[in-house]
Amino acid sequence: MRRQGRKPSSRLISAVLRAALPEETDRLRLRKSAQVVEVDRVRLADGIPTALERAVFPEDLTALLEVDFRTASMHETLAGLGRTPTRGHSSIRAATADEREAELLAVAPGTALLVEQRLITDQDERPLELTESRYVGDRYALDVAFEVDS
Repeated sequence: MRRQGRKPSSRLISAVLRAALPEETDRLRLRKSAQVVEVDRVRLADGIPTALERAVFPEDLTALLEVDFRTASMHETLAGLGRTPTRGHSSIRAATADEREAELLAVAPGTALLVEQRLITDQDERPLELTESRYVGDRYALDVAFEVDS
């Protein structure tokens, strides 16, 4: 958002410590009985709801539960905790907003959403963040750099 000249902020929906789901234990490489920190937010650009974001972190990052993410950067906070987000892999698909998503994003139900699921690793290549972001299609543009394989 900042690179686009927009002011990012967030509205916290919830931040909890809960039991990890099987996919989360697998992708974050956690033990079966692990807990995770889940942070759900509405992401805003210039005060306009742009995305719903659910981010899941290993349980050793419970300090995230105490952070005011209305203006604090998640990735700067993680780096301050010694876990610098370094690499990521994401997949992207299309969806439409259900009633709850539409209300949180201030759009009509059925509005086009861009859904990005990503896994970010830290400086030691340890899984750090498993996130799903649901972007309002006409409020967000994804800029992707890539290499072409021959």
